[in-house]
Amino acid sequence: MDLQQQYATLVLMMLSGATMGTVHDVYRTAIKEWRFLRRFSALWDILYWLVATVFVFTMLLGANHGEVRFAVFLLLGAGWWLYALVLRRLVVAVTTTVIRAILSVMRWVWYLIFRMLILPIVVLLKFMWITAKRINQMMEKIEIVLVWPIAFTGKSVARYFEKKEDDDEGTNN
Repeated sequence: MDLQQQYATLVLMMLSGATMGTVHDVYRTAIKEWRFLRRFSALWDILYWLVATVFVFTMLLGANHGEVRFAVFLLLGAGWWLYALVLRRLVVAVTTTVIRAILSVMRWVWYLIFRMLILPIVVLLKFMWITAKRINQMMEKIEIVLVWPIAFTGKSVARYFEKKEDDDEGTNN
């Protein structure tokens, strides 16, 4: 391996370590802020390490034709350590701010959807329910006034015919 490949390996592996640290902090912060992602934490870890492995070996192929040596792991660790020393707090703070802003926008959109679509339907259904109850109450009052005389007359007529049938049966015997 010539000197140019060694420098390329040094730079690319340190950048790869810093990149892996950045991505790791971003996804860990996202998991911490978004509770629903916690259920799949193990899956995210496996996915992270698969993507990180492919990324590092792709960088190695470009730098030194894919030669894996102990120095490569040291350089990855050094890149990660430099990232943690210099940028970790900034990355976590920015990621937290962005995620909270996204959640805030999502809550605002949900509020708008609720106010513009769901709430009018609920109000309309309540209005229809109250109107139906009031119509039912009015119909019950009207029913008493209209049906009572008919019912009374109907009972009188029924009694008359029952008496007439009893009288007819008594005269026939």
